[in-house]
Amino acid sequence: MNSPTTVSKFESLVSNLDGLTGTLRDENMFEEADTIEEAMLFLRLLRNSDLLSPDPIEDDEPVTGDMSTLRELCVQMKDLQNQALEIKAQSASVKGPLDELRLKKIPELMESLGVKTATFAGLGRVQTASDLYASTRKGEKPNAMQWLRDCGYEGMITETYNSSSLKALFRRLIVDGADIPEEIFNVTPFVRASIVKA
Repeated sequence: MNSPTTVSKFESLVSNLDGLTGTLRDENMFEEADTIEEAMLFLRLLRNSDLLSPDPIEDDEPVTGDMSTLRELCVQMKDLQNQALEIKAQSASVKGPLDELRLKKIPELMESLGVKTATFAGLGRVQTASDLYASTRKGEKPNAMQWLRDCGYEGMITETYNSSSLKALFRRLIVDGADIPEEIFNVTPFVRASIVKA
């Protein structure tokens, strides 16, 4: 099971991603840098929330208590779930204005000013780059794959499977007592608490 995101782990991650964005832009990998910048936006929202755990204090004591203790823990869990939903709603609410700025207003203004890059003290360098959206039309995946093969781009084609389906398969296999090849798959069963409506 993953360890909780602590304050120090979070700050280290933010610092690493911040440096990576600049490196990617220097290498003209603008799409990747944009993806990381979007992730940084969500991380900044997380930093302003109460969802980060304090750095762990070594405590090997088992959790003990009574039904009152259990209720208190469930109240904490419900509060954190509500905060997570609020952060998700916040991130959704800023995506539209963010796209308006980065895909329309700033590129249009920079074009009208005749600049491709601009550096601002305390902010950093902003630059524009040509990009595009691309996807396969619905129902056309077999034709798209054949076209890639015909044009010599078969290296772009990869086999894959759905991770949720794989988890469901492993749940069934465990219930049935069947073997799962541990040399191929990482499978870590765990128990998760959930709160359902009363």
